[in-house]
Amino acid sequence: MADGSCVIEEDDFMALSEVKASIIFTSGNHDYYPGINNVHRALEKAGVSILENDSIEYKGLNIYGLSYSFGDIPYPSMEELKDSIVDNLVNIIIFHVPYYWDEFSRIGFDIQLSLILKKEVNL
Repeated sequence: MADGSCVIEEDDFMALSEVKASIIFTSGNHDYYPGINNVHRALEKAGVSILENDSIEYKGLNIYGLSYSFGDIPYPSMEELKDSIVDNLVNIIIFHVPYYWDEFSRIGFDIQLSLILKKEVNL
């Protein structure tokens, strides 16, 4: 949500409150540059669901947000992650970087959503 280029104010994400679909946020590294508390406050005010090492069930999905926090928010163990798996639901893990899929799938996650940036070069 944030890129670290400016201060995040409490009303900065209010446009998201007009979106009809549910919005789920899990932090990435750039969200820490302007202060994760500032980002969280603005998201909460806009009605965004925040998952920082936590999960929610939504329409037959178990969605787990694994924080990418530089250690500011401790990572759960693989055993704790395994305990978050819900049988008979599709288990999705959101993690900022596309790492650890082998481990996540082994403990029961069906899908991993991550951000991959590819810089395009215009010649």
